[in-house]
Amino acid sequence: QGSLTQRDLDDRMAEPWFDPQGFFLAVRDGTLAAGRSAFADRAVVLAADRDALLDGLAAVERGEDSPSVFLGRTGTGDRPVAVAFGDAPVAPGAARALHAAVPEFADTLDAVCARLEPLLAHSPLDLLLADAPETGAARHAPTAHAASYAFGLALFRLLASWGVRPTAAAGRGPGAVAAAVATGALDEDGAARLLVALAGGGEPLETVVAGLTPSTAGAALPPLDARHALNASDASDSASASGAGDTGSPEPGSAAYWTAAWSLGSGAAPAGAVVLDLGGTPRPAPETGTEAADRVALAVTGDGTDAVTAALARLHTLGAAVAWDRVCGDTPRRLVELPTYPFQRTGYWLRTPLHLITAGTTAGAAAGNTAGTPAGTTAEAAGTPAG
Repeated sequence: QGSLTQRDLDDRMAEPWFDPQGFFLAVRDGTLAAGRSAFADRAVVLAADRDALLDGLAAVERGEDSPSVFLGRTGTGDRPVAVAFGDAPVAPGAARALHAAVPEFADTLDAVCARLEPLLAHSPLDLLLADAPETGAARHAPTAHAASYAFGLALFRLLASWGVRPTAAAGRGPGAVAAAVATGALDEDGAARLLVALAGGGEPLETVVAGLTPSTAGAALPPLDARHALNASDASDSASASGAGDTGSPEPGSAAYWTAAWSLGSGAAPAGAVVLDLGGTPRPAPETGTEAADRVALAVTGDGTDAVTAALARLHTLGAAVAWDRVCGDTPRRLVELPTYPFQRTGYWLRTPLHLITAGTTAGAAAGNTAGTPAGTTAEAAGTPAG
């Protein structure tokens, strides 16, 4: 806690006697992640070996961010997180590395894609796990949108299982449907049919919307992103897409609502929230004007576990809650001994002059010696030697 303490810790870890084996044992066993308190000043260093670790610690001392060093300062309490699902096309094979490395993610992605595959001409899972850079599925718009939706939703649930619990969700295109599922407004079966209809395949949109049960249609749907309607260049598109015109916003859950959410976006981020972008191009969060420094990008074209780890590191340094003990895995762990936080070498005793301390001690002793002695009786008369 505090930059001076952080520099002291960095210096101690860089000493020749520093035991890298013990340090990496601490990392592996989760001591640094789950066995220490999270303070206002935060730093995360991602490193594969001792040299990379020491380079990262040196960057922390200089106060420099890098692709493997994340610095931040936050207030008390955990900051809320809002997730923004993107609408960017998914690159073939985008999920392959993560699917192979994280079984929980693989199970979720398989289950989401299994609901979509009967409705599509191509498998979104095959697109996400493809080896080739170009596939026929990537050129099939409904399948590409389905893959973007499935990948974003699987990432969302993986991060939620690691303690990142968003309080709000937003999205555009397939991300608008994912946001509705994330907030609990849509079940996955209805969302799959709705997604394919919005992407231009499957059943007519009106038929799908009419088939959604009242409990999943409109009660907790994210609000439409009205910011685009305030833009002169988008005003006509906004009115025609939403069907609002002079009659107000479309009814939540209606075909007009979903058409507007697909083209314009839906959802809002609470004030002070950290915005987690799951794919797509980051843009200001609706209703907050959140700056880029308060956003964490996890692109759907991610490079496996490295991109997810970096996103968790950035969320932590921005003040969001991360359950590091879950991130470290379910294998048995033990806490290993680490150096205590060093003192900052500043005095904390009362700086009272010595002669005042001596005088106070003498006065106290005199008071104790004369206690109980009758008035007018000297200490010597009472049997106490004088001097």
